[in-house]
This record gives sequence, structure tokens and C-alpha cells, in this order.
Amino acid sequence: MIDSPFNHTFNNLKQFFSSAVRDFSLVLFFKFQKMKTIFLPVDPDYYEPVEQAISLGEMVTVHYFGEGNSLKNVHGIAEKIITTSKGEDFIRLSGDEEIRLDRVIVFDGKPGPAFDEYDSYALACLDCTGGMD
Repeated sequence: MIDSPFNHTFNNLKQFFSSAVRDFSLVLFFKFQKMKTIFLPVDPDYYEPVEQAISLGEMVTVHYFGEGNSLKNVHGIAEKIITTSKGEDFIRLSGDEEIRLDRVIVFDGKPGPAFDEYDSYALACLDCTGGMD
């Protein structure tokens, strides 16, 4: 192959873009890793409506934060509260759906432990000036 300015420029661009893609992939990887949240203790009063739904075998609707900050909704019968070896509490619904208790936004129409976080998440666009300084 003849060494021309075009080949030299092409190779430089190729090298630049391959390193940029690699760097971008690393940024996404670490950003995703940071999105995993630690379990935050839940107010003991919040267990009452969950335990009541479990004892009655009621069909409930739960809105919660899934992986990262993705919003999820699920319907099912509340079966039990599970505590892991790490001290994290999960609500198990019928169909083996498990929801981390501190990530619940609304449990059957009642604000959950993550409701304030959701409120901030929903109003985030109102915090900026949108270029209107």
C-alpha cells in the first residue's frame, strides 16, 4: 500500500475513533456500576401496610425504581417480606417478583420510601434554567 496523506489521515481518524469508542464504553460501564444503589433503612411504620396486604393476600400495584433509576410497575399478590444476608428487605409478589423495599415509590396507592426521590426525579427539569440565566 502506498503511504499517502490520505492513508495517514485515515489511520489517524481510525485510531481516534477506536479509542473514543473504547473510552465511551468505559464511561458507560462505570456510570452503570455507580447507578447501583445501596440499601437505605426504611421507616418501621412503612412495613405495616405491606404486612397488612400480605396477611389479607391482596392484589397490589407497586411502582418502584428498578435497575438504576428506571421506573417499573408491577401487579401481584403480596406474599412476604424477605431479608437478605446483607440486610436488604424485599417484597415478594406472586410470580416470584422481588422488589427492594427502599426503592418502592408507591405501594398500592400509598407513598413509599422512594417517593421523595421520585418527586425530585420527576421535577428535575424544573431545577435548571434551560439557558434562561
